[in-house]
This record gives sequence, C-alpha cells and structure tokens, in this order.
Amino acid sequence: MIRITVAILAAGLMAATASAQTNPPVQAQHVRTMIVTCKIDETLNFYRDVLGMDVVKDDGGAPVQVAPQIIDMPDTSLLRFVSFQGKGEYPAGNIMGSRIGFLGLMNPDDPACANADDANHKTLHGGVIMPIRISNTSEILKRAKAMGIEVIKEGPSPSRLTTQTLLYDPNGIVLELFELNYTPLP
Repeated sequence: MIRITVAILAAGLMAATASAQTNPPVQAQHVRTMIVTCKIDETLNFYRDVLGMDVVKDDGGAPVQVAPQIIDMPDTSLLRFVSFQGKGEYPAGNIMGSRIGFLGLMNPDDPACANADDANHKTLHGGVIMPIRISNTSEILKRAKAMGIEVIKEGPSPSRLTTQTLLYDPNGIVLELFELNYTPLP
C-alpha cells in the first residue's frame, strides 16, 4: 500500500512539474508611471522640492522618436524625460516603491499642450489618482501651499490609521498623500 501511495504522489508531482514548465505563470510588477506634461519645470520643483523625491534621471531634453505616435506633437519637438523615486525612509522601516516619470514637452505650442492651463480639475475618464506614502505631512503642506498648490482635503482618513491629504500636482493630477499614524487617531 505504501509503494502504491508513493507512486501516485510521485506521478502527481511529475504532472504538476510538467504543467508548470509548459504553462509559466503570468506576472506583472509596476515599475513606474509615465505622465506627459507641458509643465516640466513646475513638476520638477513640486516632486523634488515639495514631496522630497530624488531625481533619478533628467535628460535635459532630446529629439523624439516614438513619442509622436502616442503624443500629439510634431517630430521636430524636444521631449524632456525626468524620473523621480521616493526615499522610503520611514520609522517602521524602508518600503519598496515604484518610480514616477514625466515626459515634458519642451514646446508649449505643441498641440498636446493646448489645454495645459485648463482650470477644471475634476478627474475625467482615464484620469489618474496616485497614492503616495509620505512622512511629515505638515511640512509638505506648508511647502505645497507656498507653491500655490490647491489642497482638496486634509485630515485623518476614514480608518483613522493614516493622515490623508488630497491635492493637485502642477499637472492637475490628484495625489493621495498618506502618512501612517503609528497609533490610531481618536
């Protein structure tokens, strides 16, 4: 009986192994978010100076290749790639996070920049809300307000486990900034 049970288990293991080899799992990992902007200097100042993110790359502007296929801009325009990453230095330990990249159109007359100063901040279909873990909410809010950034909401989250701030970045993207409260708020 033991030999039969071992043989059945071995056959099942071999079948599972063969199945795993012929059908590898589907996987995905978010690497970075890329956002097109016509306000690259304001964006750089906000993410670096207000949120305290590190600039990983800033190519200063280069001729475009594939971009005109996905961005409403002529082939002759320059596109500036700037990428940021958070520090992840928190009292509870470091966390892994993804990066935020911006493709800055260098010519404000490019068709993609036609509505860059539109004051309507309501998020529309396909809009982005980006959650970002922060520390030192009060300092970030002070810097954001000094820069003229519109704050939508600030205070404890419904769970009271985080302090939550909703605001618009210079591009009109809603950011959900949250700071962990190590003891729940009353």
